[in-house]
Amino acid sequence: MTLQQDKPLLLIDTADVRVAEFSLPPGQAGERHYHSNVSEYCYCLEGILSVTLEGCPRKTLSPGERQLIPAGVPHQVANTGEVSCRYLVVQGVGVFDFIRCADTTVSD
Repeated sequence: MTLQQDKPLLLIDTADVRVAEFSLPPGQAGERHYHSNVSEYCYCLEGILSVTLEGCPRKTLSPGERQLIPAGVPHQVANTGEVSCRYLVVQGVGVFDFIRCADTTVSD
C-alpha cells in the first residue's frame, strides 16, 4: 500500500464538528493516526474502503456502510478495491486533532 497525502474537501468545519470528503485511488492508504478527543465515523460513498483499528480485524466497507472509530484508537484507512473510493469522515463532538503514529501500519 502507498500512503496518500491528498487534502480533504471540508464540508463542515466548526469548533465541535468536522465533516470531510476524501478520495483514495486503488492501492492507496491514509496515514496511521488517532484523535485524542473526538470520535469519528468513516462512511463509504463509492468503491471499497478498508478500515483497520488497532487491536481489531480489518473491516471492509461498501457504499452506504460506516465504521465508528473511538477517540484515542490508532487507525488507518485504505482502498483495497480496484476502483477509486470516496468516503466521508464525520468527527465530533470536540476539538479536532490529528496525531500521527510512529509506525505506519496498523496490525489487525
